[in-house]
Amino acid sequence: MLRTHYLHPLLEPKSLAIIGASEKPGSIGHVILQNILASGFKGQLWAVNPKHSEILGQACVPSIEQIGSRVDLAALKGKVVVLNFWFIGCASCRAHQPKLNELKAKFAGRDDVVFLAITADPASDVRKYLSKERFDYPQTTDADALVKAFRVAVYPKNIVVNKDGEIVYWRSTIAAWDKFESVIRAEITK
Repeated sequence: MLRTHYLHPLLEPKSLAIIGASEKPGSIGHVILQNILASGFKGQLWAVNPKHSEILGQACVPSIEQIGSRVDLAALKGKVVVLNFWFIGCASCRAHQPKLNELKAKFAGRDDVVFLAITADPASDVRKYLSKERFDYPQTTDADALVKAFRVAVYPKNIVVNKDGEIVYWRSTIAAWDKFESVIRAEITK
């Protein structure tokens, strides 16, 4: 019997929301939307930007909450994906966030690595938290299904998925930040 790999929704999404889609050429939100449109993506695509009604011919919605249907995470096939599972009430999760921000900043401007934070917390709670605290990873909220799919039982959980969709790093507490970074860099160069 053929089974679907639990990373399938990450690597081959049926729907995408480009949060921060932009009409400014060269910006990340513009390039991502442009690349997805050029790729011939066959699923449902939403551009999310509260300042525009359309970008690159794609209708915009002001917020992801206004989509009203399920959105898979993102088009991540062929990219190194760095995941952080967390929740607001987790003191250890919050303590890691400044270091995670520093790590993400080291890869700024790269399109071959994606950083995502995943939490089962509701979007409204996460927005409230992020209005006071800095956490630079794009957030996937209300993600109970992903938390269960990854069998996350201890928080925070930091995972690196290689370009082929294989988990190559799985840690809760990160003591060796240079090792974490070197795993990401090694996977990018493969």
